[in-house]
Amino acid sequence: AFRELPWGGDGKEASYVTHKDVLEYLELYANKFDLQKCINFRSTVKHLKVLDNKHISLEWTTSTGENGNVETHRETFDNVCVCNGHYARPSIPKLQGFGNFRGNFIHAIQYDNPEPYTGKTVLCVGARPSGLDLCREISLVAKRVYLSDSTCDKMQTFGNVFLMPRTQSVDADGAVHFSKEEYVADDIDSIVFCSGYDYDFPFIDEESNIDITFTPGERRVQPLYEQTWHADVPHLSFIGIPHSIVPFPLSEIQAEAVVSQIKQQTLPCLSDR
Repeated sequence: AFRELPWGGDGKEASYVTHKDVLEYLELYANKFDLQKCINFRSTVKHLKVLDNKHISLEWTTSTGENGNVETHRETFDNVCVCNGHYARPSIPKLQGFGNFRGNFIHAIQYDNPEPYTGKTVLCVGARPSGLDLCREISLVAKRVYLSDSTCDKMQTFGNVFLMPRTQSVDADGAVHFSKEEYVADDIDSIVFCSGYDYDFPFIDEESNIDITFTPGERRVQPLYEQTWHADVPHLSFIGIPHSIVPFPLSEIQAEAVVSQIKQQTLPCLSDR
């Protein structure tokens, strides 16, 4: 939660928080603090360009009306915060022989509810927050759930959940092999890749006049100072870049730091007072 508005849960509900719960909280937050007027909905940023050491140009489109008309906007800003996060571009690991798998597979971003897995045997690849949450919920209806964790060195059983080592490959018969040679599963109906996301900034290109690098599968963006401000363009900041964090509180703290830096830009120097 954000500090100004508690989540409101009683601590006794199911641990899995749905996307509907998160949306309701964000809408409540926006309405409580009258933020709707500050938001341009149905808008897509198309291009960012650093003009000089004080100004950044943005181009974006907005869909208007029921007929889907699109309007293009351009404006120059003193400061820009990139807050598109890293929960949109799925990262799927390359598994040797994956083309041999005969079941269904999705990425966690496509998951909505556990019903399709009723009575099935499911493999969740990745045991971080998404994998743990989905595994818990799917296990309520599935016959069996394999949860593959790269830090696991031997199989462990918890009811109908089997904690497994890293998923390694799929053989010619469609069976899934794990990093320990003795572990093979030939009964998997579906795979859910809970393997996180890659960074994606489609609005930054060679004409943006900015150096920014990120490699699929790696968990960093360069060159950022304190993983927030661009090292060469300090009036361009990135909110929510770090992985393995609690997004709302971290983003709130980063936003406060950016606002503080912007305010300092507008204050006169001590020598001028």
